[in-house]
Amino acid sequence: MDSYYSHSFSPDLLCPNLTMTSFSKLSSAISSQATSQSFMPSIFDATIRIPIELPPIAWLPSSEGFIDQPVRQLSLGQKMRANIAVSLLHSPKLVYLDEPTIGLDIVAKARIRDFILEVNRKMKTTFILTTHDMADIESVCERLILINYGKLMYDGTLAAFQEEHGDNYTLVVNTDDALDNLHPDISIAGVDGTEYRLNCDKKQISIAEAVTFVTSHYNTNDIKIIEIDIESILKGMYETAHRG
Repeated sequence: MDSYYSHSFSPDLLCPNLTMTSFSKLSSAISSQATSQSFMPSIFDATIRIPIELPPIAWLPSSEGFIDQPVRQLSLGQKMRANIAVSLLHSPKLVYLDEPTIGLDIVAKARIRDFILEVNRKMKTTFILTTHDMADIESVCERLILINYGKLMYDGTLAAFQEEHGDNYTLVVNTDDALDNLHPDISIAGVDGTEYRLNCDKKQISIAEAVTFVTSHYNTNDIKIIEIDIESILKGMYETAHRG
């Protein structure tokens, strides 16, 4: 196993009859690293035995105790957490994670993302994620590579992607007034009683300009701003690509 890079294991590739303690020793022996300097303890309990100081990892309390259970007895979520631990055993500089939060609940997902960010910050480890979970991307990634049927659609920073493709936004306006004579760059998407949904484009009118126009021309009871999220952007891009 090259100490420069690592990758997460498929749950089916973890030895079903070994405990994670035994598996960590086996993997450490293969990578010629001492188990005492692996990430395994930091993943499975609050004891940190790695060369840097990291906060206790609370997303898998030691009281759960599955580190000494055979892999075949673990749930999918537990196996996914074990995969990340195994991928970090020999302190690689580059780690590939395939769907690292699949099968996990919301709290466990958030703690895994926080752990990845902490390892990246403290150890300067580069993580490459392949994922369909947009929250993984938004929470962890600085760079986004978008591929559709083997064709590269985008390669750049996440911030630039959102800036380039996230122009549309919606104003949800609650008012007793009829929204007549709207700004030419604001359109009504729907009306539900006194609530209006207004579609806008940042290239045509900024959020500040749109809000100022609405509040200065109508008596508003409430106004909300809804910006397009990355999942909606990607959905639109894929649909456009498939139609083409």
